[in-house]
Amino acid sequence: MFRGAKRSAQNDVVHRYVDLILKMAVDDGVDKMIFGEPCDGLPRETCVMEPFLPAEMIAELNSMKDVPIWRRVNGTWHELPGFSWYLLHEVVRDLGDKIVAQHANKQQATYPNALESIVPLKSKHGGVKVAMTLTLEPNYCYSVTLKKID
Repeated sequence: MFRGAKRSAQNDVVHRYVDLILKMAVDDGVDKMIFGEPCDGLPRETCVMEPFLPAEMIAELNSMKDVPIWRRVNGTWHELPGFSWYLLHEVVRDLGDKIVAQHANKQQATYPNALESIVPLKSKHGGVKVAMTLTLEPNYCYSVTLKKID
């Protein structure tokens, strides 16, 4: 999916991929995602990919397990296939761009190593506003905390 792509095409694919994992997170009730390993003692499960993903995307994701994606739902971590290390900066940049684009002067980061803002995201029920925080965790993994705004 990401290999061999030209720079601008690769950025477009990463953007669509980030949109997809955020949509899945909102639809599944995920409150936190970590790119890397969670650093807490909550239970963990390896997930089977959702059937709505194209087979070639599943095959490509399964071949790139360098950076796993862990999603926390109801106090349990669920692992999804990840992506290559060389794309981590693109994924984090895309997430940061989504946050910074929303009134950067009104961001209310709880932590000094975090970006936070209310971001409009897509879900299967239409658009939804989500408080999204991008944080560098103590174990140097990036996390995204999501909280729906009513």
